Amino acid sequence: MCRSDRTLWRIDPMLPTSAVLSAVLSAFLVASPALAGVGVGVAPTYPATVVVGNTNVAVSMTMTNTSTSPENGGTLTLSLIRHTPACGIDTTPCPAGFEDPNVFLVKGVLPGNKASGHTGTACAGMTFTLGTPNATTGELEFMPDGGPVVLSAPGGATPNCQIDFLVDVLALPTHNAGPGPNIQTDQLGRVTGTASVNSVTGTGTGSGVTTVFQPTATPTNTPTSTPTPTPTLTPTPTSTPTNTPTPTPTNTPTATPSRTPTPTPTPTTPPTPTPPPIPVVPSPTSPAGIVLILGLSLSIGWMLRRVGRATKSR
Repeated sequence: MCRSDRTLWRIDPMLPTSAVLSAVLSAFLVASPALAGVGVGVAPTYPATVVVGNTNVAVSMTMTNTSTSPENGGTLTLSLIRHTPACGIDTTPCPAGFEDPNVFLVKGVLPGNKASGHTGTACAGMTFTLGTPNATTGELEFMPDGGPVVLSAPGGATPNCQIDFLVDVLALPTHNAGPGPNIQTDQLGRVTGTASVNSVTGTGTGSGVTTVFQPTATPTNTPTSTPTPTPTLTPTPTSTPTNTPTPTPTNTPTATPSRTPTPTPTPTTPPTPTPPPIPVVPSPTSPAGIVLILGLSLSIGWMLRRVGRATKSR
């Protein structure tokens, strides 16, 4: 913010015209006062693109002393360091109708949910408590622990302070802040600075932009599950005595005679005559043969004697 001295002139209407002209000419001949002011640049820094579902994304916000003479001759003490993670326009603070408080969740990088001052800057080694976000805009304040942030003069050793913190990406923005084909959102920052020279106070603002994507579904190969053979449980014989049931007498039904069909006679084939057995003549040398010969001899002799007797009787 620039500061300028203003001079108020009141002209007496009773003065002569020549005196009025003389006074006006004298005013223009007087050297004009030099313009001076307090300047502080603010730069929220997020990745160019993020995806819904990303967690612990490293981000930061940097404040730089850009004061002009004579205030640039001293330090600049910061206060009211505020940050809006998402807004549908780059106007600070986020105006009504462009709020997007549920896109990002701001988190600290240190235990206790603390943001951290970046090494090599004016706030190196410092920690910052995260204020409660505004329910409507999501804006929150970084409150330095142990004292304010003091920037050196422009061109000095530490004219800037970088605060490091983290964000989780929760959802797509409801307002598109950019001209790109995808959905974009603006990050806003604002801070108050008081110069050590003349104690002049000014306010600095800044913005950044990032594109937010929906996660891309990645196809996964579903493994084919091989059925596991189910073991067959073989029952183990148990030596449990089996009770033998006592047979219960049953009434035997009386058989009812049934007609048996008369069989059809099968023609019989006449038997083949069997020749009489051939007598076996004993061998003459055997005892049976000798007996047979003797018997025959006696029979023949007996028959011959009878024949002879019959002949004689004639």
